[in-house]
Amino acid sequence: MKNSYLLILLATCPLLTGNAHAEGGYALAQKHLCTACHSLDRKLIGPSWMSVSTMYRDRPDAETYLIEKIRSGGTGTWGTAHMPPSANIAEADIKALAKYVLGLVKE
Repeated sequence: MKNSYLLILLATCPLLTGNAHAEGGYALAQKHLCTACHSLDRKLIGPSWMSVSTMYRDRPDAETYLIEKIRSGGTGTWGTAHMPPSANIAEADIKALAKYVLGLVKE
């Protein structure tokens, strides 16, 4: 009986890891106030993260590109709203946010 529970637990670990990644990424986005302008699945002031993930999923340099967009800000790609630069966000957090957004289409 104990072995059955262990097998079930091991089989569900990849699912739990994916959810932890998503929850961690979203919490990080909330911490840095990204959720004031962005939503997971609908346009607010900026595009939804699912739209960003879908748009860049086949781009070879997507992670580097998105890291630079988050760091520097910008306008014009998704409309006229200006995304401010993220001067006060740690580089590790910027990279984690980019990975979170780009990983959404894969989840």
